[in-house]
Amino acid sequence: MFPVRQPRINEHADWQATGNKHALIQVFSAFSAAVRAMPESTGDDLKVWQLFDMEALSFWHKGRAALLGDAAHPFQPYISQGGAMGVEDAVSLATLLPNGTRPGDIPSRLTLYQKARRERVEYVFKYTRLNGVDEDDTSARRMTGESQFAVQGSPAC
Repeated sequence: MFPVRQPRINEHADWQATGNKHALIQVFSAFSAAVRAMPESTGDDLKVWQLFDMEALSFWHKGRAALLGDAAHPFQPYISQGGAMGVEDAVSLATLLPNGTRPGDIPSRLTLYQKARRERVEYVFKYTRLNGVDEDDTSARRMTGESQFAVQGSPAC
């Protein structure tokens, strides 16, 4: 949980950068009682971790080694698709590298893995970024419910 209107924290801070509990409570003061209770119930030793927007790597494999999930294409948490993309990568790799695949065939199949997955990853990146824009930025284009449904599929019943 983080306020997008707060000034940027020190980009060079480590994982132990501390936050201001009072400022967090103020930012969420207009929210429902349930949301307000979250920052109010925390300890005073808040940690502040900035979310960085990173592009997917140019290459997800080298030789017979491959990266998948956030190691290849790190997503921000705005539509909760990072884990799903990792699972999709794993299924793709399992399909392209069935038991008995000859070692000499692996590099070309990993090239196919990246080629097959790249468009989907870029599509989800686009909508993750749209959903993560600052709500106070009136010039920003936000993701519609229809677009979110297209990316995530039907909700679980």
